[in-house]
Amino acid sequence: MATIAPETDVKPSSMSTMIWPPTNLIPSSLGIFPVASGHRTACINLSRPNGWFDKFILFMIIANSLVMAMTDYSRIEGMNTEITKEEFRWDPDTTCPDCGTNATIAALEWVFNGAFIFECIVKIIAFGFYSKVHSHSYIRDSWNKLDFFVVLIR
Repeated sequence: MATIAPETDVKPSSMSTMIWPPTNLIPSSLGIFPVASGHRTACINLSRPNGWFDKFILFMIIANSLVMAMTDYSRIEGMNTEITKEEFRWDPDTTCPDCGTNATIAALEWVFNGAFIFECIVKIIAFGFYSKVHSHSYIRDSWNKLDFFVVLIR
């Protein structure tokens, strides 16, 4: 009967071998938060990969996607044909008596935007915005580039 030997060439995942907090941080984030600063230390600990904050932000992304999918676009403000092109808007109507769903969604968007802006600020304070020398700066991570772009356009 053949025995199965464990594979010896399997490499551990990068997350299991990651040293946290990173040692190659910008000495002063945004020019006002040194590494030993209590605020920066709190932000570094909060932005731990696969920590509760990461899971919370992932939940917010999924919830935001579901909420955006519930928008009632049959009630678009300005769908009157007599309105000129300059007055026409594609924003969902939140003022009609039976547009409660759109009004709730519009209010929830503020909550989601606040959470995403907070995530951006925490990570920028933790890692610094940009540095050619330090590999852990915020904008050098591809996902953070996407997050920052989304926060900017919202």
